Amino acid sequence: MDLKEGCGSENDLYHAGELLSLLDVHLQIPEPHLTEPHVLAFLTEKSNFTNYRPKSFSMREFSERVGHDLKEMMLYCRFQGQECSYQDFKTVCKEMILILADGVVLDAKLWCEL
Repeated sequence: MDLKEGCGSENDLYHAGELLSLLDVHLQIPEPHLTEPHVLAFLTEKSNFTNYRPKSFSMREFSERVGHDLKEMMLYCRFQGQECSYQDFKTVCKEMILILADGVVLDAKLWCEL
């Protein structure tokens, strides 16, 4: 998970921290001695869940807000001899699969825009 702007609220970390391997099953920072200092400071600040009351959470909204940005990732595009750009693409389907450490699929959801 990139700790970019708009990402990494306390609520995000509470709901998705384990999925992103930022927290363990007990909502603790796993192996803090191996974590980069700026990441450890961020996680320490945001993962203090004492007296925390979780808010509603949408995995779809979260992935749209903090997921990969094609505009930032695309270096070059050519289709049928014509140059193209990130604007020529549209997300049609997304799939979110939650997999446990032992490989068991916990949840799989697919949503499509037609």
